Amino acid sequence: MLTIHYIVGGVFAVVGIYRAWAMKDFHSDSFPLTPKIVYGFAVSILWTLLGVLLMFAQIMSGIVKLCILFALLVLFVLVILTKGLIRGMDDRESYSVPHYAKEVARDVSVSFKSKVKELYRIIAPDGWRELSLDVRSIENVMTFGVMVKIYFLLVLVGLIAVPVVLAWSFLNSGIEQRRVIGVVGAYNLLLSASSLTVSFLLVVLLSIVLFLVGVLKTRIRIRYSIEKISAITGYFTVIGFASAALIPVVAALTPSVKLRAPSDFEFVSLDLLVNFTAIGAIFGYVFGLLTCFSELAVSAQNLVVRRLFVPLLAIIVLCITVRMKISPHGIASRIMETFSGDGNASCLIGDDSRIMEISDMELFQFFEQCSVEQVVITDPTYLWCSVVGVVGFAVVSLKRDIRSARDVSCGVSARPTN
Repeated sequence: MLTIHYIVGGVFAVVGIYRAWAMKDFHSDSFPLTPKIVYGFAVSILWTLLGVLLMFAQIMSGIVKLCILFALLVLFVLVILTKGLIRGMDDRESYSVPHYAKEVARDVSVSFKSKVKELYRIIAPDGWRELSLDVRSIENVMTFGVMVKIYFLLVLVGLIAVPVVLAWSFLNSGIEQRRVIGVVGAYNLLLSASSLTVSFLLVVLLSIVLFLVGVLKTRIRIRYSIEKISAITGYFTVIGFASAALIPVVAALTPSVKLRAPSDFEFVSLDLLVNFTAIGAIFGYVFGLLTCFSELAVSAQNLVVRRLFVPLLAIIVLCITVRMKISPHGIASRIMETFSGDGNASCLIGDDSRIMEISDMELFQFFEQCSVEQVVITDPTYLWCSVVGVVGFAVVSLKRDIRSARDVSCGVSARPTN
């Protein structure tokens, strides 16, 4: 094995010495001169050192081996760099390294400027007209129109803060009051959403029947209405989540808050995000249902048919469903008729000591013995709120369509005729 090392190392060393000896016949008029000389001697030294390392590796110390390996690494990098330099100078027909460096620097500069211009066109295709930072912009703030817009913006921010304030007031009340308000409000929302869902489905079914028999000549946009309900529900869900997320900030910035019991720290509980998000989602779903009664026939050209016909059907259906006890009060009353309690539940009005002990099932006993009217909205209240919501959204949509139609007609009439 030692003989093979000497043979291979000797061959490498001889190759390196031969390449160095061959450099004596190198012509001085060969361009590029300096890189070729450096390349030739680097290759010859590389071969020679590699041969020496193979022949005497057994007797060399560790430090000597590391020095030779480091020298081989440097020579290998130098060979690669000079080889690329020679190829580049041959391609450009450069007569010296400085001349080649200037050409490369000029090409890199041109390429860099081109890339910067292309990137600028991508980032700002229309320039910076959308951003104006000058004295005129500051002066515009003091104009009447901008001040009015800022005022309405502050009002909007105030409206956004209303859910946060209500949520904070709810959490800052007593634990018994939170239990009563939470349970009563949750059941009223649930029963209202359930009743409105039945009415919405009946309106959709009735509209489809009218379309099939030929009374209604426009198609019912069910998918569009569902997408709108989803969008409105999503907005209110975000409002509920944002309100819950801002409550810890409000608590931290309120100096009058005094935390005495573990239950006072509910504003930092993760259940808060879930509960308020769910409340926002239910509110959004109810608003979405009331809105979409005027969106079912949105493809109609006649504005009365588009915005008022289906809401009129909805009002009729709401009256019928309330008459059939498909309302929050009616549903709660039917549940009470089928519920078999133990008859021992006492009314909780004025008895806050048992509020925290009651379960959702025992709440039905409370409904049964203490009158549903105390906590569930009555049929007239539900009917009037639903009718006002349906009519209000329908009138707003009709007014918007009339304004759009007027703008379109004015634009058409203003065009020159041939």
